[in-house]
Amino acid sequence: MQIIIEMHPRLSGDADMQEIYSEFCWYKENSNPSEHAAPTRHTQEQYEGLSSLFGRDRFDKISKDASAEDIQHLHVRQEHSVWENSHGDALVQWACTSDSYLIYAYFYHAQQHRYYLLEFFRDRGHNLYQARVESFIQEAQAYRISIQNH
Repeated sequence: MQIIIEMHPRLSGDADMQEIYSEFCWYKENSNPSEHAAPTRHTQEQYEGLSSLFGRDRFDKISKDASAEDIQHLHVRQEHSVWENSHGDALVQWACTSDSYLIYAYFYHAQQHRYYLLEFFRDRGHNLYQARVESFIQEAQAYRISIQNH
């Protein structure tokens, strides 16, 4: 199984993205092979996440077109995030939410799990995502088609 992770060119100049990209690569490479594009909700509700930087890993449940392109959002820890219980133990992944989102698309092609990082919202992720979902669909589709036709 091969995992390929690329990011949209607009993200390459963002210094924070290098850390997030490296952690995302580690997160996906160490995920259970049966849980690509994201861990199941059941898994996220039962276990803590692999990465302390990332929380809930969620598909788009509103837009049929975004769902068809397998666009996901991954909650990224913010300064005020509460991702541990009162004893300092990590909460289950599903409980780890924030308003900071890493937006990515996923597809499987030629025995490769392909991830394409589309955007990183440091704050207001929910609102900003909704405002730009159509452009993410177009970018994810263009990326997928460029790989499939290569």
